[in-house]
Amino acid sequence: MKKSVQHSRIASLLRVALAASLAGAAMPASAQTFFGTGGTSNSGAVYSSSTALGYATLASVTTGVENSAFGFYALFNNTTGSDNNAFCAYALFNNTTGSNNNAFGYTALQYNLTGIYNSAFGNWALQLNTGGSFNTALGFAALYANQADGNVAIGYQALTSNTTGAANTATGAYSLNYNTTGNGNTANGYNTLVANTTGAANTATGAYSLLLNTTGYDNTATGYYSLVNNKTGSDNTASGFYSLANNTTGITNSAVGSFSLYANTTGSQ
Repeated sequence: MKKSVQHSRIASLLRVALAASLAGAAMPASAQTFFGTGGTSNSGAVYSSSTALGYATLASVTTGVENSAFGFYALFNNTTGSDNNAFCAYALFNNTTGSNNNAFGYTALQYNLTGIYNSAFGNWALQLNTGGSFNTALGFAALYANQADGNVAIGYQALTSNTTGAANTATGAYSLNYNTTGNGNTANGYNTLVANTTGAANTATGAYSLLLNTTGYDNTATGYYSLVNNKTGSDNTASGFYSLANNTTGITNSAVGSFSLYANTTGSQ
C-alpha cells in the first residue's frame, strides 16, 4: 500500500512538471511541425506554418515562412525563402532566399538559390538552376542545366542542356534537348528540334520535325519528319509529312503537302 501511494505521488508530480514545462515553453511561431534528425536550427527566429519531415530538412531556416520540406536534406540551406515545397531527397537543397518554388523529385531544383516561381517535377528536373525564375519542368532531367527565365519543358530530357535560352516551350521526350542559348522556340513532339543549340524562334510540331536544326531560325515545321535534316537554313515553312525533309541550308522556302520539296537541300526562294 505504501509503495502504491508513493508511485501515485511520483506520477502526479511528473504530470505537474510536464504541464509547467509546456505552459512556459516559448514556441518559435504558430502551426509548425518538425520531425526527424538534424531538423531546423531555427536560431530563435520567428517564422510560421512550416512543415519539415526528414533528416536535416529546413535546417538553416531563419525567417522563411510557409515552407514544406519532406525528404533527406530537403530545403536544407533555406534561410529566408518562403512558400516553397520540396518533396524528396536534396530537393531545393541550396535554396536560400528563393520563394514560391515547387520541387518534387530527387535533386529537383537542388542548386536553386534565388530563383522564384519555379516548378520542377521529376528526378534532376531544374537541378542546376540557381537564379532562373518562372520555369516549369516536368520529366526526368527536364531543364536540368537551366539558368534562364520563362521556359516550359515537359518530357524526358526536354530542354536538358538549356542554359540561358529563354521563353522556350518543349513538349515531348528529347524535345529541344541540346538547346543552350536559343530563345523563343516551340517544340511539340518526340525528338523535335533535338539538335538545336542557338537557333531562335523556330516552331516544330510532329515527331522528328526540325530534328537536326542547330542554328537555323524562324523556321516552321508541321508534320512528321518535316524539315528533319535542316541545320542552318532559316525562314522556311514546311507543312506535311516529309515536307522539305532534306533541306539543310536553304532559306525562305515554303512547302505544303506530303513530300513537298522533299529533295531540296540548299535551294532557296
